[in-house]
Amino acid sequence: MLGWFAFEDGELDTPHRDFLGVVRERAGHWSIAPGDTAVRSPLIQDGALLAYLDIVDPELRVRLLTIGVYYTGHTLTADTLHPLLLTPQPGVDSMTTSGRPAQLGARAADWFDMILARQVERLEWTRDGAPVARAWQLADPPHTQLMRHGRVTPTELGPPDRVVSVLP
Repeated sequence: MLGWFAFEDGELDTPHRDFLGVVRERAGHWSIAPGDTAVRSPLIQDGALLAYLDIVDPELRVRLLTIGVYYTGHTLTADTLHPLLLTPQPGVDSMTTSGRPAQLGARAADWFDMILARQVERLEWTRDGAPVARAWQLADPPHTQLMRHGRVTPTELGPPDRVVSVLP
C-alpha cells in the first residue's frame, strides 16, 4: 500500500521533505485513500514541489476533483488543478502565501483539510431501476457541480431519484 504523498529517497531536498513531512502527518485523518495522493518532483515542475490529490467517489471510484499545492521553498500556492495537466485552475478556494517550510506545510494541510471537509453528494436519476445519469456536487450552496456522467443531462430529467452523501 502506498503512503501519503509517496516519493523516492533522494528525490527531494531538505526543505521539500520538511514541508511534505508536515502535510503527511496531518493526512492520516482524511476521508480519502493514501493512494489518491501523489507528488511531482521539483525537477519536473521548474523547482516547485507539487503535492496533489484526487477526490474520488469511494463506491464508484470516479475522480471528481484534483486539488494540489505548489511549494517553492518559500511560497505556497494552493488550487484546484486540471486533472490531466495538473495546471492551476484558479477559483474561490485558491490561496497563495509565504513562510518557512514547516509553516507552509501546516498551511497546506489546513487548506487540504478545508477542501476535504466539504460534503460531496452524488445525484442519481434512474429508469427501470438502472441509473441513466449521475452528477456529483458540493452539498453546500451554491451546490457547485463537480462532474456529470450519462447521455441525458440532469436538467432534462427533473429532480434526482436518489441523493447519496459520498464524502466525508
